[in-house]
Amino acid sequence: MIQAIELTRKFHGTTAVDRVSFKVGAGQTLGLIGTSGCGKTTTLRMLNRLIEPTSGRVLLGGRDVAHQNPECLRRAIGYVIQSVGLFPHYTVEDNVAVVPRLLRHDEGQISRRTAELLDLVGLPPAAYSKRFPHELSGGQQQRVGFARALAADPPVILLDEPFGGLDQITRGQIQRDFKTLQRCLGKTVVLVTHDVFEAVFMCDQLCLMDRGIIQQSGTPADLLFEPANDFVRDFFRSQQFLASLQVVRLCDLSPHLPFDAPAPGRTPLLTVEWDISLLDLVQQFQNHDTASLVVSDADGTKILNTTIPSLLAAFWKLCADRRKRPE
Repeated sequence: MIQAIELTRKFHGTTAVDRVSFKVGAGQTLGLIGTSGCGKTTTLRMLNRLIEPTSGRVLLGGRDVAHQNPECLRRAIGYVIQSVGLFPHYTVEDNVAVVPRLLRHDEGQISRRTAELLDLVGLPPAAYSKRFPHELSGGQQQRVGFARALAADPPVILLDEPFGGLDQITRGQIQRDFKTLQRCLGKTVVLVTHDVFEAVFMCDQLCLMDRGIIQQSGTPADLLFEPANDFVRDFFRSQQFLASLQVVRLCDLSPHLPFDAPAPGRTPLLTVEWDISLLDLVQQFQNHDTASLVVSDADGTKILNTTIPSLLAAFWKLCADRRKRPE
């Protein structure tokens, strides 16, 4: 859906982004990650021509964006930033309707779309559509920003540190809600973040940058378990454990865990999906007084009798096996 080809940007003789290339398929989320000043935001802003590349190309749906009108291009790409950027003198519904009105959509269609999106992001229109931005919390303002980015039904959404200004609890909730929303709508997303856990939780693919150069790209598991160099290894080191728990799924551990056929009349207290992350599974175990759970997969229902220590032991074995893979 969107492809960067050898993107380079120089400012006053200094190379901020150096021959960056990646491809994001339809419905996928790519994370541009790295420390401050590594070039990730500059890269993101070249995708919708807020910054023009010194060299290289961006293809959107196979078309070179350099041949498209910048204003029309930006209206066709959702864009959400940390500061949200809501118009303070517009109501919530008017903020969401900005782009559809610029595109001269029918007012009745705009009204229906706005109400639908506010419901979708957890802001019932009856309660929120007539409010002004200063009457909303930071988390609510960010939800309006997401609704506005989705209003013209763009195929691509760009997110520049969208959760950075929120408190930890609100941030976690909105991350989960946006991830669910993205999966439902099938949008192609490029996310800029310096937060390791956010990156592995939100993204299908990652590009880790340093001084304008991609150090490694691949799945979160690729970067965590098979780092390409010391920079990649050190970048993840402080959150390696939690990030790895998020990346590893229960199905990954199946060779190391004891499964039984369901016993007649026995009903374990906890039912989980086969692809649940190990982090979510451990958290659910902590909230239930049980060592048994039901797991459903393509082969039918199975019973897993285990404990948190047993899960973690299987997890460590899996991690060790992955790190021993030959080059």
